[in-house]
Formats: sequence, structure tokens, C-alpha cells
Amino acid sequence: MKKNHERKVRTHAVFSSRWHFGIGFLMISLFMTGLPASAGATADDPVHAENNALWISAGGAYLDYREAEDTGFQLDTERGWLPVVSAGASFMSSSQTSYLNNIYLALEGRATFGDVNYHGYLQNGTPYHGTTDEEIFSLDGRIGRGFALNNSFMLTPFAEFGFRYWDRNLGSYTEDYSNFDILGGLMGQYAPTSRLVLSLSAAGGTTFAPTMTSTNPTMNFNLGCLPMWKVGGKVGYALTQRLEALFSVDYDQFKFGKSQPVTNISKYYYYYEPNSQTGEFATQIGLAYHF
Repeated sequence: MKKNHERKVRTHAVFSSRWHFGIGFLMISLFMTGLPASAGATADDPVHAENNALWISAGGAYLDYREAEDTGFQLDTERGWLPVVSAGASFMSSSQTSYLNNIYLALEGRATFGDVNYHGYLQNGTPYHGTTDEEIFSLDGRIGRGFALNNSFMLTPFAEFGFRYWDRNLGSYTEDYSNFDILGGLMGQYAPTSRLVLSLSAAGGTTFAPTMTSTNPTMNFNLGCLPMWKVGGKVGYALTQRLEALFSVDYDQFKFGKSQPVTNISKYYYYYEPNSQTGEFATQIGLAYHF
């Protein structure tokens, strides 16, 4: 949050959006789900089996947050490694009816938490260097349709819907962010052997209804929407018929647009949230159970 023309104690950012970008991806994804799917994949295929699973994983995430004025002048940063844990489930149908075959559903929850290095300014203009306690929780769901080129390779266009909550705590001052997002993307999966499956996905879209609530003083901000994007890769190796070892790497980038000025209860000052950009790189290992 920025007070008048003084640099803020601590502002944070998360997403933003141009609606055309995300909706374009979404419409392509939904259009492709209406086409007949290839009937080559069955429950016995490694790629198809990969998408019928429950999983849990843990690792580390590098948070890179930057806040800047409209001129591009950087106000503050938050950077550092954080623990991350994830859990999820996915399902891909197997049907003799082409329109019901390879329907893809997935749900994943993630928690990232811990301290990162903060470099910025207090409201009185004195440079400040310290740590910020971060708690980030997200829930993302996907729906799509798989198109099997053969028993070893599948392409799955999908639409993704998500929610994120982010608490930033600098001791006597906190900021709580929340937003929804919608993306469209494509996942490719390849099984070079019966035990090994490689997955790669990319998605782009937008956030909507992003808000921030600050304390000391308590104020509410409606943030601007800007595009966001994600890329990720996963390696799965079957230890048994049901149990699989996982290794994943992914990167998300999201922004918040500058908010409108808000006057606090004293009416002497106005505050606003500047533009910001956040990148999160995560690497995890885990286990999956195939049903």
C-alpha cells in the first residue's frame, strides 16, 4: 500500500488480467472438447492410467515478488525459498462412446509458507530490510478432453479454474489477498516405456475479482486484472502396478494492477496499491496411487 507519494511499508501483488487472452484459450479448449476423441487409449495404457490417480508431493518454491510505480521505478521486493506441499486427484474416462471417452478432470490444492527476504521502504521513507512471513493457499480444477495419437502419446486441451489466498505478514502490518482465475491450456503426455510417463503443460489466462485487505490501518482495495500464465513438467515412474514416484517442476507468473486511491478513516491521507508482479518456481517429489 502506498500513502500519498511516500513509499509504502510493504505492498504485495499477485495476479491481473486482459480478458481477451484468457477467454481465447478457454474457447479453443472448450471447442476441442466437443470433437470426437481418439479411441486408442484404454485403462491399460500408461498415459491413460497416469491420469487416474491420487497424489501428494512436497518440495521447495522460490518466490520472486516485485512492486513498481507506473514509471517502472521499483519500490520493494520479496524473494526467497519456501516449503511447499501439494495434493490432488485426476480422472480420465474410458468409454466405447467417442463423445464420452477420455474426458479429463483434475483437482489440486497447494500450500506454500515460511519467511522470505524483504527489501523496501517504511512509510516514513527509511529503507527497510527484513523478512516477511508468507502463507499462500491455492485450489485449481481442470476439465478437458484427451486425444490419443497412439497408446504412448496424448494431447489434452483443458480449461482451468482456480482460487488463491495470500497472507503477507510484516509483524505489525499484514496484507491479505484473494482472487479467482480462469485459464485455457494444453497438456502433452508421452510414455517412452510402460513404466515411465513424461508430462508437459502450459496455460494462459486471467484473474478476476482480485482484492486486498490491509491492517494498521484496516482498508480494502480492489486490484486491477492482468494476464497470468503457467508452465509445468512432470516425470512419473511406476514402482508397482498401483504406486508411482513423481518429480515435478513448474513456474507461475501473475500480476496485480494498480488500485484506485482509498482514503483512510482519518481522511488526511489516501492509499493505493501499485503495480506488482510475482513469479513462483517450484520443484517437488511425491507419490501417486493409481485407481
